[in-house]
Amino acid sequence: MFYREYLRNVTGNKNKINDYLEVKNNTLFYKEIDLLKLVKNYTDPLEVAYTPMIEDRILNIKKIVGEAIHRHNYPGTFTYAYASKANYFSEVITTALNGADALEITSSYDLDIVEYLFKKKIISKDRLIICNGFKFDRYLTRLFYLKKQGLNLRPIVENLDELEALINGGLEFEIGLRLNVDEYPIKKSLLPPRLSSRSDTRFGLTFKEMLDTAKRLRNYPKLKFTTFHIHFGGMIEDIPSYVRAVKKIFVENYAEIKKIYPDLETLDLGGGLPVQYNLCFKFDYTKLFNDLIKTLGQTAKHANCRAPNLIGEYGRYTVNDHSFFIFKVILEKSIPHRTANWYIINGSIMTHLPDSWALGQEFVVLPINGWDRPGKLVRLGGITCDPDDTFHKNREMFLPEFSKDNELYIGVFGVGAYQEMISGIGGVHHCLLPEGCEVIIYKKDGRLVFDEITQKQTAKEVLNGLDYHSRHILGNYVQNPVTPALTLTK
Repeated sequence: MFYREYLRNVTGNKNKINDYLEVKNNTLFYKEIDLLKLVKNYTDPLEVAYTPMIEDRILNIKKIVGEAIHRHNYPGTFTYAYASKANYFSEVITTALNGADALEITSSYDLDIVEYLFKKKIISKDRLIICNGFKFDRYLTRLFYLKKQGLNLRPIVENLDELEALINGGLEFEIGLRLNVDEYPIKKSLLPPRLSSRSDTRFGLTFKEMLDTAKRLRNYPKLKFTTFHIHFGGMIEDIPSYVRAVKKIFVENYAEIKKIYPDLETLDLGGGLPVQYNLCFKFDYTKLFNDLIKTLGQTAKHANCRAPNLIGEYGRYTVNDHSFFIFKVILEKSIPHRTANWYIINGSIMTHLPDSWALGQEFVVLPINGWDRPGKLVRLGGITCDPDDTFHKNREMFLPEFSKDNELYIGVFGVGAYQEMISGIGGVHHCLLPEGCEVIIYKKDGRLVFDEITQKQTAKEVLNGLDYHSRHILGNYVQNPVTPALTLTK
């Protein structure tokens, strides 16, 4: 079977794969970009970031939510927040802020980024910064410092110690309280279970702690409790289950707290918008937000409670599809008694796709060229010495035939969220594989611009990262002269 026919059998479409991938003349295109020409213009392995996709994703959800609010005459507002932990690259956050209404952060170093962007006039003082994560020491210090500079920071309380610090800090804040969603009555309604962890969540307060805190905050006018925060973890897969869980929390938790603390006005939904990790992916974002907004509006009326303003914190959805890797197949290796040969790429799956190695996460893997060749079942492996350096735990996949006379390039798509953040950027990687070239593509005055931001890591850069340099005197560690090897005689 030719590879192109295989794709048609899987997707039902001869050329179009999704909203950004298409086959033309037996070559894969990303939007209007010929990926074979792209990788040959630079080098391989190649990391590509296409920033216009970030704005496309944000504007898509804001349009869907806006239409749902209008359709159901919903009285609340919607705030799109980009969750920075998905991808901290400067071009990513800067681009996301073109469309996102707020930035969600989780650490003190996030606040350093916020300060940098503020000084560069990319973030204004009134841009909402939602401060999640455990707050202590430097995080609190930076939080108070930037608040004194006039920035619009909204800390979300994860732990009661943080509340004490905010009270003692003496500054005026709008704050949020996060509900621990693993309380039994809530968790029982969450079907299917959360995907992000097999353990219980360590974040947030019990409902009793939230009630007690809301009553206590009435005595501290400098802290205004405006935001009720929830996050289920993982990606939303079952829309009715998700909407049912949010409704349950609204009725049994949010509305009850609003009775004793009327200034509560916002429900922060956290994240969880799903993204494409395989060719069969389908999700109805319009149905999700229509059902959610309709249900919250009706439920609020029945509860005699004003429908809340909504915040969505979307990291993975915002950036997942904007970035991809291109590798070259450098070797085909057969193993006796195995039905599928190995395709070895000139990179590391462990390094570039740590979620595949650690979690068995799928990614969309497609050939860049060779769509007119016969296909075969193969397994994909990295070039390192580690047996775990394989794609999706040695799973067989269908790819075009490869030979030394017919070069083959492979694209891995949907890697814009978390992968580089987890593997480390510009550092030392498994088996000392160098970091590849990175090209950022953006639009200026309607024209595509290609920026080669980083070149392939040199041997000197790798060794410097391991402290093999003149400032590090290795002789300090030598305790005894090196003993010469013994010579064996007959």
